[in-house]
Amino acid sequence: MITLGSLPIAFRALFSSFLILIGVGYLMALSYMYLVVIEPHQQMGEGLVAGISDEYHGLPEGKTLIESALMGRWPTRYPTLTELVF
Repeated sequence: MITLGSLPIAFRALFSSFLILIGVGYLMALSYMYLVVIEPHQQMGEGLVAGISDEYHGLPEGKTLIESALMGRWPTRYPTLTELVF
């Protein structure tokens, strides 16, 4: 069985730098989530789960930026799938 201590220094440095890079990326993703998603919702008085849910699943009215971008400017101009089938 190969252990990390038996590998040459170049491979140990490669594996160590890979793990450090993954860890830094994980910390950056957490800081992004906090600064962009969680903090504005906390300022509005919402909780942690409610802020993340509103950001990624949409509000109960269905008025998120992603949904409006997918629907376009005139969502009633084009027929829906049920109108096309029936």
